[in-house]
Amino acid sequence: MRAIVGALLAMIAVIVSGCRDCIEPKFQEVKGLLDGKLKVGDTRERVEEVLKSAEIGYTYDRFSNRYQSTVRDARCEPYAAVSVYVNLDTSGKVSKVEVSKTYTSL
Repeated sequence: MRAIVGALLAMIAVIVSGCRDCIEPKFQEVKGLLDGKLKVGDTRERVEEVLKSAEIGYTYDRFSNRYQSTVRDARCEPYAAVSVYVNLDTSGKVSKVEVSKTYTSL
């Protein structure tokens, strides 16, 4: 029984570690794009323009007053992704852009 559990844990570790490596290029691509094209003070229209031109699907969360997206890389499915949050202030202008790597487990 211990051997089976050990083998399963080893397989999970290999799968998860492989996902971390494979999502890095997509993370750098998305972060670089948004860092280069969006800045604090940009309008809601500019945010939508940038996301659409980059073919990043998004939703707008009216309760959090932010645009959000999960960007996936087919090589990393379904365990890793890039999360994007573009926060707006009360006047509808960009206040913060967050790009992070996210992971799930089995």
